[in-house]
Amino acid sequence: MDAATGSSQAGRSRWPLGSRRRLGAALTMLLLLVVGVGWVLCSPSGGSPDDDYHLGSIWCPRPVAESCQTKTIDNVTQVLVPQTIDDDSLCYKKHPETSAACRMSYSDETTAYTARYDDGNYPVGYYRFHHALVGSDVTRSVILMRVVNVLIAVALLGTIALLSPPALRAGYIAAVGFAWIPMGVYFVASNNPSSWALTGVLAYASGLFMSLRAEGKRQWLLLGLGVVGSVLACMSRGDAAFFLFVVSLALLLGVRWRRQIRVHALVAAVVGFAGVWVMRSTGQGGYASGEGAQPPPMTRTRLFEIVQGVPQFLAGMYGRRWGGGWWDVPMDGVITIGALSLAGIALFMGVRVMTWRKLLSAGVILGALAGMPVVYAILNGLPNVYVMVQPRYVLPLLAVFYLVLFLTDDSRTMMTRTQAMLVVVVSTAVSSAAVHRLLLRYTQGIEDINRVPFNLDVGVQWWWNIPISPMQLWALVTACTLLASTMLVWLVGGGRSRPVERETPAASAAPTAESPAAA
Repeated sequence: MDAATGSSQAGRSRWPLGSRRRLGAALTMLLLLVVGVGWVLCSPSGGSPDDDYHLGSIWCPRPVAESCQTKTIDNVTQVLVPQTIDDDSLCYKKHPETSAACRMSYSDETTAYTARYDDGNYPVGYYRFHHALVGSDVTRSVILMRVVNVLIAVALLGTIALLSPPALRAGYIAAVGFAWIPMGVYFVASNNPSSWALTGVLAYASGLFMSLRAEGKRQWLLLGLGVVGSVLACMSRGDAAFFLFVVSLALLLGVRWRRQIRVHALVAAVVGFAGVWVMRSTGQGGYASGEGAQPPPMTRTRLFEIVQGVPQFLAGMYGRRWGGGWWDVPMDGVITIGALSLAGIALFMGVRVMTWRKLLSAGVILGALAGMPVVYAILNGLPNVYVMVQPRYVLPLLAVFYLVLFLTDDSRTMMTRTQAMLVVVVSTAVSSAAVHRLLLRYTQGIEDINRVPFNLDVGVQWWWNIPISPMQLWALVTACTLLASTMLVWLVGGGRSRPVERETPAASAAPTAESPAAA
């Protein structure tokens, strides 16, 4: 008996709970990387929205005369790029019934002139960074860029999770999952600048929010990681840079002012105004503000038509109407129904306890999410919010909205273990269905969305030159998603959010919090 007890104690000393959790965290990060790479391989080169434009901008970043051979055709400066990233090679674009097999007739050795490149509409940082990854093999370069985007997201956001106060990790992880499945993950694993916009805005918001709760060295490390996120956002898109201002405003409205947060407030102010400057310095700034537009007179009928389109626009962040690819990978049906069901769960979880500060912070984010497309439509004379405006433009704010709702001063658990596992199962099913739909779209084409085959290996017309079939990739991504999600539930204690300092509920008293509303 003594020997057995000694052996048991020795085993516990060799594998204490802290060590097991560190090992579990490392394994979870690895699983998330595998999932991300799986999403990378779901789409061919050029498969994301406007990829001909973004890949052309990566191959020929500004100033284009220094990075590529140029030629003036019909008074338009065009750049010389490999034929495989030219618009003509996207032969399957907006034809869901056509697989990506038609791309196989194009060659990296052949070049073509194109006018599809950035000439000042976007920040140049994202394109210059990825230009360093350009090689002679276009396919390998495209995959490498996507994998690097996944690595950046997992490393940056994962490090923030590890450094964050344990009481806040469950809410942070839940915010990412509820907001990013499926479309957020899809864009992070793409060549689109929205990848850095999603990662950067969330990293800035979470790093800033978490640092106000952390102590000692971790406080400054989290703040530093938040600044890194702001740099990514400013290098990606003008609207993402502006979202830094929105996040900063939400934070400053959601905290009680005191001497200890002066550094955080200064960082928030500097980053916020820098974001506005970046937006105004790009072509997106004038476009978003309606410069040069002649909007029709505002009437109640026109305003009603614009406002009633907002719910559909917000649902587009989960794939409704705006699916993957060039909007030619339909996500409607079980995918969007499942994702929107999760969104409903998240909303009810988040509003179970409200404080005035939390309400102010959430209101700022929600106002940007729903209000910006409305203002855009009004200023640019558009008939509704989903003409020329895509939900992915505001998608970076969705995780921040959930973050504000979940990081609450409430002593109750976010979810029971059973509820957490139900969310894991549903989110895994949504992710699995989205991956299956993407693979089917590009390997075979989709003739009828209501009649799709299960076996992706039958009738394959296009696939990468890799030793794994489409069906095997789907099974691997699904299994790793389920394992990673389950591990995350275990790591944060089954969905529990440990009690932290309370704030007086809005319904009963004025705010007295010493902490951010989102915390």
